[in-house]
Amino acid sequence: MAEPKKTPLLDDLPDIKTLSHALHASCGSIYQAEAKLWSQEDLLNLDIIPRNDLKVLNECLNRLAGQSLLKVLQKDGRAYWKFVKEDDATSVRNLTSDEQIIYGHIATAGRDGIWQKAIRTRSNLHEAVCKRCLKTLESKRLIKSFHNTKQPKSKFYLLFNLQPSDNVTGGLFFQNGERDNEFLYHVSQLAERFIQRKSWCRSAAKDVAKRRPDQLPKEEAEAIRAEGLDDRKPPTKWLPMPPSYDGYPTLSEITKDINKSGLFTVTMKEVEVEKVIDLLCWDGRIERIRDGTAYKTILSAPASSEAGRDTDRGEAPCLRCPVFDFCDESGPVNARSCKYFADWLAL
Repeated sequence: MAEPKKTPLLDDLPDIKTLSHALHASCGSIYQAEAKLWSQEDLLNLDIIPRNDLKVLNECLNRLAGQSLLKVLQKDGRAYWKFVKEDDATSVRNLTSDEQIIYGHIATAGRDGIWQKAIRTRSNLHEAVCKRCLKTLESKRLIKSFHNTKQPKSKFYLLFNLQPSDNVTGGLFFQNGERDNEFLYHVSQLAERFIQRKSWCRSAAKDVAKRRPDQLPKEEAEAIRAEGLDDRKPPTKWLPMPPSYDGYPTLSEITKDINKSGLFTVTMKEVEVEKVIDLLCWDGRIERIRDGTAYKTILSAPASSEAGRDTDRGEAPCLRCPVFDFCDESGPVNARSCKYFADWLAL
């Protein structure tokens, strides 16, 4: 008769020291291990604790927490554990009790950091003791200070190996707590020009304004002016796209164009470019179209001739003259011998 299968006893299992080491190594093997929060279920799913025994798991967690190899955190009323590297754990174990208290509060704050005054309030330590502990932790490269754009005059701290989140630093557009207006200007200009190239069609009409006045024959100048006066409209430089046009740029395309330009040493993310686009929208320079998935620049409409007649200035021939751009003393059209201006004065 076959003997019944025996259930392994606790004595037959690996000791707590071995299991704790295996648990810590497994937590540290994942990508960005120090940023992950481990729940009890996550730790059991690593298949290290025999039979998913909660008692054995708790003993391992208590051992690792006592050695500062895991941090215990509270989130939404539940307990979580955070991985700590061996070197960092050794440094923490050598701290005084006051320094460990302050270090724990800073570690709990994560990438958002914690205000110096909040550290003193939560630790219930004297101000002089608190400042001394912070200075010691900074000298040991366990913590660092940074500027919070929401509270620029206050000092904030976070763990040395962490980078502050964009929520508190403002991202790429802030340096040392102050907005980098020059960088923001260049990015916005680049984005707006790309959107404009994709939003409008440049007129193929001959641009005579770029020619020197002394190179333009008088007959051609007269013909251009006569044509312009007949239309009563300034020369068009940008033409709207047809209704079927689907080439308006998206956020992804704008971001790729900015990064491809090579003008900046950093690679911008879509969420950062979106902030620039939001500013351009609020300034009335671009608009969202197609349910916000694409963008188009806004061009100011030229003033109509009817509106110009409301003032004497709008009636002045110079302000409405199509050949105004090449009116020059040495050209075929000039203010000294302009018969059109003389006719206007005779009115």
